[in-house]
Amino acid sequence: MSISPPQETLSADPRQNTSKDDADIVKHELSQPDAAEKQVQEPAIACKKSVYADLGWLDRLLVVWILLAITIGILLGNFVDSVGPALQRGEFAQVSVPIVSYPVVARSVGIFLGIPLAAAIATRFTLRAITRAGWYERVFLRWLAPWSLIGLLYTILVLFASQGRQVVHQIVAVARVAAPLTSYFVIIFSLTLVVTRRLGFGYKLATTQSFTAASNNFELAIAVVVATFGPDSDEALASTVGPLVEVPVLITLVYLVRWLSQRWQWKD
Repeated sequence: MSISPPQETLSADPRQNTSKDDADIVKHELSQPDAAEKQVQEPAIACKKSVYADLGWLDRLLVVWILLAITIGILLGNFVDSVGPALQRGEFAQVSVPIVSYPVVARSVGIFLGIPLAAAIATRFTLRAITRAGWYERVFLRWLAPWSLIGLLYTILVLFASQGRQVVHQIVAVARVAAPLTSYFVIIFSLTLVVTRRLGFGYKLATTQSFTAASNNFELAIAVVVATFGPDSDEALASTVGPLVEVPVLITLVYLVRWLSQRWQWKD
């Protein structure tokens, strides 16, 4: 009579048999983020969106439109002889439409700034009262926004059309004016940026103040110069060179300050 060898018996304690499986389950759960962590991470990724993506196509290509307006203005001023005198004759309410003359600045402020301000206030309160909620912001303002850019491009085109011939035929004088203007933009921007950083300003506020300090209202300057010295004067040419230098220099400073913010770890 043969006796078979004894078979291995299960442990009396069942917890010892499942200890390995339990350890694997615990290890797997620890390696996976829980639902709360996922909810915190996902909105953070979703909120990280480029400001450039929120801009409309007109605003995205603003630099292109400005350079195009400058080019067209210079071409008109050089190849269309009648454009300069025609722009000087255009008036509305005794105010030059393309270029506002200095003696009537007070009246022009009331007409060209007061009327748009009153219209903005009236349309805001009226349309928000008679239309459904959100229509004013989502529809009306989006339709109205491009017109401010169109007005800017019109102003630039007129300025360079009136002075285009001088810009081309006096290129040495243009270069002599551009050199100190470039230095002015760089120095004022840099000083403002350094001072605001030393005072503890955040990145957004410091850069806003720096660009505001470095930029200029060349449109008004040209109007005053033309009214005072005449459209064919050297002073008018010098004031016209301002926007020609301002646009590329300020664009370069935009990329420079973005690089500095990453290098300095400058946050708000």
